[in-house]
Amino acid sequence: DFVAEKTSRRNLKPLIA
Repeated sequence: DFVAEKTSRRNLKPLIA
């Protein structure tokens, strides 16, 4: 989950969307 948040802020795209 935390990985999705990091990617979401960096790539503005959540992994678990």
